[in-house]
Amino acid sequence: MRAAGLANGTRAFDQAARLARAALVHDGLSEVAWQHLIRSQWLAGRHGEALRAYAGLREAMLEELGDEPGRESRELYQAILQEPTRDAGTSTSLGGELRTLLRLLRQTLEATPGAHVPALDAGLSAAAMRVLGAR
Repeated sequence: MRAAGLANGTRAFDQAARLARAALVHDGLSEVAWQHLIRSQWLAGRHGEALRAYAGLREAMLEELGDEPGRESRELYQAILQEPTRDAGTSTSLGGELRTLLRLLRQTLEATPGAHVPALDAGLSAAAMRVLGAR
């Protein structure tokens, strides 16, 4: 994990991703390894891959521990969402990111007690707004 962090620090993002994945083989719940993987994808301009990595972290934690990722991971996720994508010119990348966001939104609603989760993606944003408005 330390080597993945150093690789990210020297902008060797592909190497950082490989090292982070190797660490995850040994400990799939290592939030630090997931953070290095997410950060390497994000800093390399692969926002969709970074979001998919966060979804993997979240899924692993919920499945194994019954808990959400920690504050630092959530802040990293939020930073990725707030930054405009550098590869938004390609519809394939944008479509992949949209699918990832919809999947994350669906997972969040499913984990929210009392929230109705629509069968179609088109209703997800309205359902999320109802839940957010209720808080």
